[in-house]
Amino acid sequence: MFLKGIFIFVLMLGLIVETAHLTTRENVTHFNDTQTTRPVFKCSTMDFPFVVCIAESFRKKFEIKCAGTLISSYWVMTTAACILNTRRLTVFAGFSSPQGPLVRIAARKFNHPRFIPNTYENDIGVIMLASPMPLSEYIDFARLPLRQLSVEYERDICNSTLLMGWSYTRSRKSKSDLPKLINLQCSTFRVLPYEQCIGQVKNINPTQMCSIITNEEDVCQGDSGGPLLCGAIVMGVVNSGISCGYGKYSAVYTRLDTHINYITNIMSIHSFSSRLLLANSAAIISIVLNSVIFMFM
Repeated sequence: MFLKGIFIFVLMLGLIVETAHLTTRENVTHFNDTQTTRPVFKCSTMDFPFVVCIAESFRKKFEIKCAGTLISSYWVMTTAACILNTRRLTVFAGFSSPQGPLVRIAARKFNHPRFIPNTYENDIGVIMLASPMPLSEYIDFARLPLRQLSVEYERDICNSTLLMGWSYTRSRKSKSDLPKLINLQCSTFRVLPYEQCIGQVKNINPTQMCSIITNEEDVCQGDSGGPLLCGAIVMGVVNSGISCGYGKYSAVYTRLDTHINYITNIMSIHSFSSRLLLANSAAIISIVLNSVIFMFM
C-alpha cells in the first residue's frame, strides 16, 4: 500500500507539472491596438514557440491538415474537425531551430464527444503524442485559462486578439508543403461581443466567439486549430468552418475557457493510464532482468 501510494503521488505530480502553464487572471496582459483589423503579417515561431503544424502522412509525404497548440509535453490542442477521420498524424514543432523542427507521431486523438460537424459546435480536440516534445528555446507550452470566464471579463481581455496559423491569405485548393519559418502568419483584430455575434453568425452558441473582417485579410482554412491569443493567454481555437479572405463572412472561434474542463479531464485520465502502462512494462522488464541475473548467479 505504501509503494502504491508513492506511485499515485508521482503520477499526480507529473500531471500537475504538465498543466503548470494553466494560468489565472493576474497573468493576463493586454493589447493596446484599437483598430478593427490589420493586414496579415509574417511572424516567427521564435515568438510563439507553442504553435505546431499537424500533418497527415501519405507514403513518406506530408499533407498539412491544420495548426495546433502545444499545451504540455505530450498533448496538442486543435479542432475536432481537423483530426476527424484522419490516420497517421504527425506533429511538427520548433520551426525556428537551426536543426529544423522536431517531429512527433500522434499516438491517440480525442474529439469532443458533442462535436457537431454541421454547426462546428464544440469544435475542439486533443492529440496525445507517442513521445514527449521537450522544452527548449524553440519549443514551449501555451498558457491556457484556468476556468470559465465571465462574458464581461472575456470581452475586456479580448479587446484585441492575435491569431496565428500556417495558411495563405486567399483560398486555394492545393496543399502546401511542410511550412518553413516564414510561412507562419499572424493577424490582429477585434472579437465581437456575443450579442453582436448572434446577429451576424447563424447557429452561433455561447461556447464560440466571432469577428467580422472588413477587408480582405481574413483567416483561412489552413489556420483552423491555431491559437487565438487574448493578451498572453490562448482564449480560443480557430474554428474549422471559417471563410478565407473575404470580409462579408464572419470568422468563428471555439472558446477555450468553456472547454477547459474537458481538456484537463482527457489529459488526466489518459496520462494516468499511459504512465501506468509504462510503469507496469518497466516493472515486468525489471522482474525478467532480475530473474536472468539470478539464473547466472
